[in-house]
Amino acid sequence: MRMDACGGEFQPKTDGLHPTMDEVKAMPPVALELVSICSSSSSSGMVMGDHSSYSATIEWGGSQPLLTIEDAPAFKDRVRSVYRVDPQVPERIKAIVVRENMCHWGKLPHIPSMMDHMLDYSSSSSLTLIYDGFNVATRFSGRVSIDVRNVRSWGGGEALDRIDAIFKECERDDALVSRETTPPMVSMGGFMGMGMQPQPTMQPSPAPATPVAQPPAGAWTCPECGQNANLGKFCCECGSPRL
Repeated sequence: MRMDACGGEFQPKTDGLHPTMDEVKAMPPVALELVSICSSSSSSGMVMGDHSSYSATIEWGGSQPLLTIEDAPAFKDRVRSVYRVDPQVPERIKAIVVRENMCHWGKLPHIPSMMDHMLDYSSSSSLTLIYDGFNVATRFSGRVSIDVRNVRSWGGGEALDRIDAIFKECERDDALVSRETTPPMVSMGGFMGMGMQPQPTMQPSPAPATPVAQPPAGAWTCPECGQNANLGKFCCECGSPRL
């Protein structure tokens, strides 16, 4: 629960152009089937390569509901894990979504927070609902992206906590189907992030060979010192006469 400056419960207000949480919950629900839900978060600071991300997706379109977790912490291995999910889990999630009318939570106006003014650090957390279609008449795209921090400011934290608990409940070792680990690409003392390729070391080019000077036409070679550029009667190197 968010508190105001006087210690009371914070009551967000709108400018009359955007709906409140009560108005959102009173909107007509969409006549589509929820088929997937994804909880994701990311953060990034000032150090190159310190970006981290996390996503957990539960899908139930096939015969077996599955939970897929992709965890990519900064400077550590990226891990992708897949778990079997109990068939009752999708119904429990849909019951919360329908009861809270979460299909319209993306329409809530943004409430500024201190995190908006932290220039050297950024983080985000979202919940995405995926439906089996769209509605042109109501401009419903079939995908709802919910800003978790913003919805908590509007008093929707309890529903988010219940869904988060279901995600954690499904992450069990005995339900693990597969796990893949990808090492991070680290270079430059650990400050190169994923997706950045190390550059090859530049080798110096060999110096060009010095051309050998050719003796002028008509020159003679001195038998005493070997100088081969002599043109006169005497060697220009040692002074020996030409034979």
